[in-house]
Amino acid sequence: MCAAAGLSIFSSVARELSGSRVYGDRRLSILTDLWRDVVSILGFIVTTAGLVYAILQIRKTKSAAEAAEAAARSALAESQRNFQRYAAGNAHRFINEAKLHVDRQEWEKAATRLNDLADQAAQLGDVDEDWRQLADELRTWASICTRHAAGSKAKFVRNKWTTFSVRLQAKIDRYHGPFTPLP
Repeated sequence: MCAAAGLSIFSSVARELSGSRVYGDRRLSILTDLWRDVVSILGFIVTTAGLVYAILQIRKTKSAAEAAEAAARSALAESQRNFQRYAAGNAHRFINEAKLHVDRQEWEKAATRLNDLADQAAQLGDVDEDWRQLADELRTWASICTRHAAGSKAKFVRNKWTTFSVRLQAKIDRYHGPFTPLP
């Protein structure tokens, strides 16, 4: 008896979900079988179209993200080039001032400018390993000038200084200028 009651309840719930009702011996339905099939097919088509649209939007989003990444890389490269030109401009000014101070034997001022120049060269060291080496040499020359400022009696080796300053000036000139292509 219990099983029959459970079956009866199950069949009435199934009829409720199917959208049809049975009254006596007549079955009433909201939609005919043909229209139910049409609605199912239309639902499938709309679902498939929605899936295709979602896939296309995901691809567009991916393309936009890739374009944004490329733009960020380009902006970074441009920023690096501008900074290199800025550092080279400072280095250009510092080497000219250092040369003047060495020529006038103003050793303390020369040491200051050479240390400033070494700082600029160190900033460019990420671009080219030669800049790191030049920064070390500049600090050595700054220390020589500092010793002379303190009253050292050692002779300043002018021909080595001239050779070094010409090599440094050539390196700076490769980076200096608004339209100079950077390595």
